[in-house]
Amino acid sequence: MKKWFNIVLTYPKTVIAIIIAISILLGSGVFKIQFDSSLDAVMPKHDPEYLLNEEVKKTYGNTGKFIIIDVASSDMLQPHILTLVSHLHDDLEEYRRFDEAREMHRLSLLQELSHKKNIHKQLLFDTFADDPVFTRYLQRTLQQLNFEGNTLSKGDIKKIIKNFTKTIEVKRNETIDLIISPFTMKDLRGEKDTLYVRDIVEKDETGKRKVPQTTEEIAAFKKRLTNNPAFEKGIYVKDANGTITDFGILIRLVDQPVYDPLVLEITGIISLYQKDVNIILQGMPITHHEINDYMKTDLERFLPLVMLVMLIVFYLNFRSIRGMVLPFATLALADLWVIGLMGHLGYKLNVIGVALPTLMTAVGSSYSIHILNQYYLEQKTIHRLGKFKGIRLALTHIALTVMLAGLTTFLGFITLATNQVSSIREMGIFSAIGVSFAVVISLTLIPAGLMLLPQQIKTIEFKSKILSFFSNLNVVEHIVKKLAHYAVNHSATVISVLTIALCIALVGLSQVKVESSVHAYFKEGDYVLVSSKIIGEKFGGAYGLNILIDTGKPDGVKDPQFLRFIDSFRGWLIADENIDLNIGRTDAFTDFIKTINLAMHDNDFSFYCIPQTDKDVDSYIDLYGGKDDNDNGLADEFEPYVDRKFTTVNIFARLWEKEGKLLSSNTMDHIINKISTYLNHNLPEGYTYKISGEPKVLVRMSDYIVQGQIMSLALSLVSVFVIVLLIFHNLKAACVSLIPISTAVLLNFGVMGFLGIRLDIATAIIASITIGIGIDDTIHFLNTYRHFYLQGLSQKEIIVQTLHRAGVAIVYTSLALIFGFLVLVISSFKPVIYFSILLATTMITTTLGALLFLPATINLLQLDLSPSKSTSKIWQYFNLGKYFEFESE
Repeated sequence: MKKWFNIVLTYPKTVIAIIIAISILLGSGVFKIQFDSSLDAVMPKHDPEYLLNEEVKKTYGNTGKFIIIDVASSDMLQPHILTLVSHLHDDLEEYRRFDEAREMHRLSLLQELSHKKNIHKQLLFDTFADDPVFTRYLQRTLQQLNFEGNTLSKGDIKKIIKNFTKTIEVKRNETIDLIISPFTMKDLRGEKDTLYVRDIVEKDETGKRKVPQTTEEIAAFKKRLTNNPAFEKGIYVKDANGTITDFGILIRLVDQPVYDPLVLEITGIISLYQKDVNIILQGMPITHHEINDYMKTDLERFLPLVMLVMLIVFYLNFRSIRGMVLPFATLALADLWVIGLMGHLGYKLNVIGVALPTLMTAVGSSYSIHILNQYYLEQKTIHRLGKFKGIRLALTHIALTVMLAGLTTFLGFITLATNQVSSIREMGIFSAIGVSFAVVISLTLIPAGLMLLPQQIKTIEFKSKILSFFSNLNVVEHIVKKLAHYAVNHSATVISVLTIALCIALVGLSQVKVESSVHAYFKEGDYVLVSSKIIGEKFGGAYGLNILIDTGKPDGVKDPQFLRFIDSFRGWLIADENIDLNIGRTDAFTDFIKTINLAMHDNDFSFYCIPQTDKDVDSYIDLYGGKDDNDNGLADEFEPYVDRKFTTVNIFARLWEKEGKLLSSNTMDHIINKISTYLNHNLPEGYTYKISGEPKVLVRMSDYIVQGQIMSLALSLVSVFVIVLLIFHNLKAACVSLIPISTAVLLNFGVMGFLGIRLDIATAIIASITIGIGIDDTIHFLNTYRHFYLQGLSQKEIIVQTLHRAGVAIVYTSLALIFGFLVLVISSFKPVIYFSILLATTMITTTLGALLFLPATINLLQLDLSPSKSTSKIWQYFNLGKYFEFESE
C-alpha cells in the first residue's frame, strides 16, 4: 500500500483529475438509465415456463397484455355520453394505425404558426377546426403544459411541437393491436342460410361512426349490444335495475418491451373526459407504469435524504468541513460511477435496483469513516513527520482494513450473482462493483484531498473538545461495558437465551412464504389495488392465465363434443363453488360459435349453445368470414382463441381478488394446481393441455427466489468461513465467526415468518448483505482479541479489553449503516420498506452478535483462538492475515 499512497500523495492533483475524468465518462451513463418492472426484467430467458409464454404470445398474440378502460356514468345511454365515448375512441384509434401524411400535415401547420410572434389561442384551434381529434390533443397538451391565458408565444408553440414530435414517435410504433368496445364489436343476424355481420354502431359512407342520438337510435343500439350474452361484463356492465352503467374499452397491445410511452398518452387522453364521466385504467401495462413512476419518485427521494443523513453522521464524527466534504464526495462519486456504468451497459433499474444508490452510500460511508478516523487519530504524528510521510504512515495500515472490509462485502454481494432472478442477480453484481468503486475512491480521493488541504490544528482541537463533551455522556461506552459484563460473567445465560431465541426463530422460519406477485409491491389503498378490485368486480379482471387445450389433430376444435367440453370447463372455472380459483371471466372460441348459432336461430336464447354437428360449426366459421389483416387464413377476431389449423383452443381466464385478499404466489400456485387436477381427471382421452401466462411465470419465479436464497446463503457463509480461516489460521476462529452473522440471518427469517413478511426480490438479498457487511464487526473483534491475547492476559481480561477497544467503533459504524438503511423506509413499495426495516434490524443483531454472543461463546467454551503453529507451506502461502497485517497485532 505504500507504493499506492506514494503515487496518490505525490501527484494528488493528477489523481483528482483522473477521478474527475472517469466521473465524467461513467457519469454520462446516468442519462441513459431506464426503469423496467416487466417480466423480462426479472425472469431468466431460458426458463421453460417463460419460453412457453413467449411461444403462446407468438401464436395467439399477447392476450394477457391489455389495457382496460372503464367508462362509468349513472346512465351511459345519454346522447352526450355516447358522443363523448365516441370521441375517446377516435383519440385512441390514432395509436393503432399510423398515418404519416396526416401527422406531417399537422406538424407543418404547427411549424407555420411558430413563425408568428404571438398568436391567440383561438387561432390555434381554428387552424385545426376540421381536425377535431387533433384539436382535443392540443387542448390536453396545453393542460399538461399548465398553460393559462389566451396568447401563445413562439416558445409556447415550440413546446407544443416538441410534445407532438414525441407523440408522433409513439404513434409510429403502432402499439395498439385492437380496440374492443361497444363501438367496435359486431352485431350478428341470421336469415335463412345467410349471416349478416354489422357494426353495433354503424358508420356512414365516409367511415365516420353514426353515434346514436335519438331515443329510437339509442334503443336500437341497446338491443344490438345486449343481444350477445358474451358482451355483458365484457364490454358493458348493468346495475341491479338493468341500467347500463359502464362501458369497457379493452385495448389489446402488440408485444413490445416498453409500454410506458403509450400509457402516458392514454392517461393524457382520458384527462379531458374525467369531468363528465368516471374513468378507471387497469391492466399490467398500467401497473408497470405505476411501478416505474414510483421507482423514479423513490430514487429522487432516497438520494438526497441518505446524503443528508450521511452528512449529519460525518459532521458528528469529524466536526470539520473536510470531514464532511471528502467522504460526501466519495459517496456521491461511487453512486455516480455505478449508476452511470449501468446506463452505459444498457441495464435498467427495477423495484429493488432503485435502492442501490442508497445501499452503496450506507455501505461506503464506513470506508470513509475508517480512513478519516485514522487521519485524525494520527494528527500529532502527521504534524511531527510532515504531511506526506505522516498521512502515508497513518493511512497505510487502515487501508488494509478498508480493503478487507470491502472484500468481505464484495463477496457477500457477488454471491447473489448465482440467483436466476435477473433483478436480484444484477443487484448483486452492481452492488459488488459499487463497493469496489467506493473502496478505490476512498483510498484515492480522500488521501489526495488531505494532501492538498492545509493542516488545521485548531479544527482538530475543537473537534476533540466537542467529542470529549459527547463522550462524557457515556451512552455507547455504558452499553458496551454492560455487554462485556454479561459476556464474561453470564456466558451460559447469554447462550441459553440465544439458543431459545434461535429455536423460536426456527419456528418462524418454517412459516416464511415466498412472494412474486406484482400487486404485493403496493400499499393498501394504492390506486393499482383499488382499481384492480373495481375492474375485477365489473369486468372479471385485468390479467389472467392462458389455458391451451390441444385436440391433437387439425380441425379437431370443430368437433361439437370438444367445444361442449370447453364450455363445461369454462363454467367450472367461474362457478361459485370454485371461488378459490379467483377467476372472474373466461373468453374462448366457443363464444363465437354460440353467438353465431344464436343469430342463425333468430336470437332465440335457447340456441345460445354449441350446435349439434361439426358441419354446422364449419359452416358458421365460413359464414362469419371476418377481416384477416395479416393474411394468415384466420379471422382476426378468432386469432387470440384458436390456432389457424383449428387444432388448439386458448381459454383466457381473467383473475381478480374474488376472495377479497391478495392473489399471492401461493394462491396462484393453488389456482394452477387445482385447474391441472381437474383437467387431469376430466380431459377426454387424446386431448392435452398447457397452462401459461404471466401469473404462472411469476409462480415459477418464486422457485428461483428460494433456490437463489439457499445458494447465495451457502456461498456467503462458506466465503466468510474461508476468509476468517485464512486470516487467523484457526479453525475454531473460523467456526465462531459464523455465530453473529448466522444468528442475524436466522432471526431475520424468524421475524419475517412471525410477521408475515414474505420472501421476495427485495427481502431475498438481505441475508447476503448481512453476511457481507456483518462479518466486518466479527473480524474487527477477532483481530483486537488476537492483539490482547498476545499480551498474555486471561480469557476474561482479553474479552473485556477487546470490547473496550473495539466495541465503541463497532457500534458507531453500525449506527451509520442502520440510519442509512432506514432511509429506504419512505419507499412507495412494501418490499423495499420491509427490506429497509429488516436490514436495519439485522445490523443491530450482527452488532450484538459480535459484542455479546461471540465473546460469550468464546468465554463459555474457553476457546483457544491462537494461530496454528503448523509450518506447512500451504498455510504460509495462503496466509491472508500477512497481507492485511493482522499478524502484527
